[in-house]
Amino acid sequence: MPILTIHTNIANECISADFTSKTVDIVAGALGKPKSYVVVNVIGSQNLNWGGSAAPAAVATLGSIGQINREANKNTTALLCNHLEKELNIPGSRFYVNFVDLKAEDVGYNGTTFADILGQ
Repeated sequence: MPILTIHTNIANECISADFTSKTVDIVAGALGKPKSYVVVNVIGSQNLNWGGSAAPAAVATLGSIGQINREANKNTTALLCNHLEKELNIPGSRFYVNFVDLKAEDVGYNGTTFADILGQ
């Protein structure tokens, strides 16, 4: 159940309608998670300044139950950097992603928690 939230200074109207769908595919593939559990939330038109410049930039948080580790994070960062550069013209040098390893019992879904869903 990965949840990716991206804050960017790219105007909402400049973010393609299929950007989130493409991003869901990338996150699901990178983390080996079912696409049906992946959520991507893009918050555009932010007043975001990076190093004194308002040039295109983004910051993100990716939370997941498992698959948060050094190698997975490196791979996921590379995939997301390439995606943001291609789709939003945000260079990798102007994008941070913060990874959060979530406990299954701390994530609620469909009236229960993932601890129960995953039998933990």
